[in-house]
Amino acid sequence: RDEITVTELTDILGLSQPLVSWHLRKLRRAGLIRTHRHGRQVHCSLDKARYHDCLRRLETLVDPSIQLELLPIGEELIEAEAMADD
Repeated sequence: RDEITVTELTDILGLSQPLVSWHLRKLRRAGLIRTHRHGRQVHCSLDKARYHDCLRRLETLVDPSIQLELLPIGEELIEAEAMADD
């Protein structure tokens, strides 16, 4: 799936719409996501090239001995990366 609505994100994350929109605005300004409006709904999609570029840059800053899957949200990050590759 290439897109998700802000409403769907709020349901999945269990967060308020203003908080999700605030974070999405930051991600959009960073170039990590794209958004477009369809009627009253805002649709979001990941800029996969930019996402992978950021991951490569982060890898140079992170201690390679850290096991990502042991971090509090490590499993979710691994799953998100796998889905982004599809």
